[in-house]
Amino acid sequence: MRYLKIFIIVNLLLCFFLLANTIFADTTTVLRPIADGGEDKVVWRNAAGQSCNTVDCYLEVDEESGSSCTNSDGDISYIQNAFVSESQTFDIDESSIPNNSKITQIDINICYRQEGPVTNTLQTRRCINDSCTNSGTDITPSATYTETTQSHTGLNITKTISTDIEIGLELVGSAGRMRISQISAVITYTLPPYVAPPPPTDTGGTIGAGRMVFAGQSYPDSKINILAKSSLKDDYVSLPIEESTISTDGNFNIAVITALEPDILFILEAEDKEGRESGILPFTVSSFSSPGEASTFTKKDIFIPPTIDFKKRAVDSGDDINIEGFAAPNNTVNIIIDNELFYETQSDEKGYYSFSKNTAQLDSGEHYAKAQQIDKSDRISKFSLIKVFKVHAPVFLKADFNKDRYIDISDWSIFLFNWNSQDQALQNTIDLDESGIIDIADFSIFLKEFKN
Repeated sequence: MRYLKIFIIVNLLLCFFLLANTIFADTTTVLRPIADGGEDKVVWRNAAGQSCNTVDCYLEVDEESGSSCTNSDGDISYIQNAFVSESQTFDIDESSIPNNSKITQIDINICYRQEGPVTNTLQTRRCINDSCTNSGTDITPSATYTETTQSHTGLNITKTISTDIEIGLELVGSAGRMRISQISAVITYTLPPYVAPPPPTDTGGTIGAGRMVFAGQSYPDSKINILAKSSLKDDYVSLPIEESTISTDGNFNIAVITALEPDILFILEAEDKEGRESGILPFTVSSFSSPGEASTFTKKDIFIPPTIDFKKRAVDSGDDINIEGFAAPNNTVNIIIDNELFYETQSDEKGYYSFSKNTAQLDSGEHYAKAQQIDKSDRISKFSLIKVFKVHAPVFLKADFNKDRYIDISDWSIFLFNWNSQDQALQNTIDLDESGIIDIADFSIFLKEFKN
């Protein structure tokens, strides 16, 4: 028993060490431009030379976050440009990002189409405190509305109360007419490192106990963990659950008891019934009642991001990548691959969702997927953890004559037809041993690959 206690203590210390040295990344919900003409950079001009202004410079405000670009009529309100090297940016409200956080990435999503016969190109553009940079990757529009997301990565911007962020575009190709009907951004940031304040003076009081209540929606049969860290401690600790209820639709109400200490950062994380993790949701409590008094903190309407994983993390090119996870029951689940490809599926009555994507059009190598869920009231969760899958380059066997990556009766038919053909070029395609002669050796090679 003594050795068991030592083992448990060592493992707890190791867990505290790992948590204390983990950087938790977070993302904003979809941020759309204010588009009030105030701080916006009004530059784009239409074919008539008229500039975007406070009256005509609105993008579609009736489009909810996550709406499909193809459903946008794009003709109620939009901006248009016909002049190369002109840019247009819109101010967004970045107040949801805590001050002193580090902004590391801005994903800009646009809905666009070409007008007229001239093909042009554009790039998304981000401005932080009037310092502007394009994405560096051209987007070529078509005659129908298309949705694209470009990621501005490698950022290291400290967000302050005066930080000003704008998103927009620049026409970089030929002077064809370009129409934009929607634009939005998702900003990735890390919370600031915790700096402990000076020790409080002793007033003779004692620090009491507080009751923390967290309520919201997760997934059926999920497990929710809560960690906490205050200015008086260096490590995150897992809080014991005093009371917990999770209904069949994933709604939960959890109460924990902890010491009343200043500036407590709570970390909430869910696991679905198959052990997949949701990613973290942070909540900060700056103050409680006076020392020695009981206090209750309640955080309601928490919307847990969906989980995401793959049935196989590596597939051959041309095979399907099967994505699965859990969300709240009967919700819409948006799946994003490489911040460019957008797909939509539904969770069932038990919260399970699945989606299959053929990889024939994906490059070989690593790819990234994440998910978010939307409920019937159009409430949108944050994104799930980002998961990585790999696509292997296609491998074709000699006997795979139709190059479908399978050797079957179709290849047998091709082999027999070419064997009997009088066309030397067709016969050469089944010279599997490359001897210059079509004979029993080629037949043997085909049978061996056919059986495998």
